Amino acid sequence: MTPTTINCSAIVTGRDWVGGIVGSGIGSMYGSRWNFTGEVEGRNKVGGLVGGTSSSKYGGGYVTHSVNAGKVTGKTAVGGIRGYAEQPSSNAVSQCVNLGDVTGEDKVGGIIGWNLGSVYGNVNAGRVTGNRYVGGIVGYQEQYTGYSNSARYSISCGQVYGVEYVGNVAGYSQAGTVSHCYYDKQ
Repeated sequence: MTPTTINCSAIVTGRDWVGGIVGSGIGSMYGSRWNFTGEVEGRNKVGGLVGGTSSSKYGGGYVTHSVNAGKVTGKTAVGGIRGYAEQPSSNAVSQCVNLGDVTGEDKVGGIIGWNLGSVYGNVNAGRVTGNRYVGGIVGYQEQYTGYSNSARYSISCGQVYGVEYVGNVAGYSQAGTVSHCYYDKQ
């Protein structure tokens, strides 16, 4: 998919792999200049722009220079931009902004709920609410075998609420790097 500007306002509901613009992406998905307003609701792998992506020999897809201003609700792997990102050694989400509130139970993040990739230069200004593994940028960062995952140069200025493993930037980082990220309390 080549970069194309997409402006979408909708109410999107489903069960798994639910996104405001793309539910599930694999291969050479490349989202640039995507803008979403509305609501996204699902159960697992739910994102404001992309529900989730899986890696392949072509990569797992990228989202860059995009904005979510919609409300995102789910259970597991819920994110303002992407719910689930399996994208080793590259910027799975870069230079994106989440303005919408994100609500889930497990692995909930302002940018990505469950991250197996890299997050670079993003801003979360939405409220993030969950139970376990809740973060302003990344809810749960898991090690992808043989790669160093990271959350870098990102800012969270939204409120973050949770019960267990809660952080203004990352709820939990199993491995990888969390660096040059900031929390700006409004």
